[in-house]
Amino acid sequence: MKKLLVVSGLFPLLFLFGAWWLMASEPASESQMRAAARKKLNEGNFAEAYHALRKLVHNPASDPRQTADDIPLAIQALQNLGRIDEVDAFLNNAAEAHAKHWRVLQAAAMQLQNIEHFGHVVAGEFSRGHRHGGREFVSCNDRDRVTSLKWLLQALPLVNDEPDKEAAGRFYVDFAQILRGESFGREAWKLQLLTDTAVLPDYEPGGRWWGGGETRGAPVDAE
Repeated sequence: MKKLLVVSGLFPLLFLFGAWWLMASEPASESQMRAAARKKLNEGNFAEAYHALRKLVHNPASDPRQTADDIPLAIQALQNLGRIDEVDAFLNNAAEAHAKHWRVLQAAAMQLQNIEHFGHVVAGEFSRGHRHGGREFVSCNDRDRVTSLKWLLQALPLVNDEPDKEAAGRFYVDFAQILRGESFGREAWKLQLLTDTAVLPDYEPGGRWWGGGETRGAPVDAE
């Protein structure tokens, strides 16, 4: 009788252990991963935070609204890690994974405008940001602007059906600001030039504190 009681008493424990094991073995949900990543970022654990945010951002099935908010946090983590040279691949992969999500494309375009627009080219490969070793810097200001415009043009038809008119309005304001670029009040005449977003401008010679290129007036003829 005692043996029977002991054995029967084990069933609830086994059941509870099995339930706990199943819960522990289930993969974390998207919201759990996002909360954990933000916690790591706030604690200063930037490497683990970026690793988690990158997985979320590059997942085509992740919530686009939340993913758009993940992008600047991931860039912040890379900046804190001194790994700004990884930004380009990160943003390009985000735009490819969420090619049909205008909020993610908008976030990628805006973040590209908010980082350093210089780097250096070694063996044909561009690396963004400052590096020691006497390498010659190049400017990627125009290239970044055209890349951002390409993503915003890709997002434009998707915004037309957006029921959130306030969010759509912010998109159009961001688009206008990037379209205007730095030409307003300096070389505004360049706004009349067509920009082929399918062809990215080359990198221009320029130092860390100088973006390269020249400021000139609008071209005119004798008349």
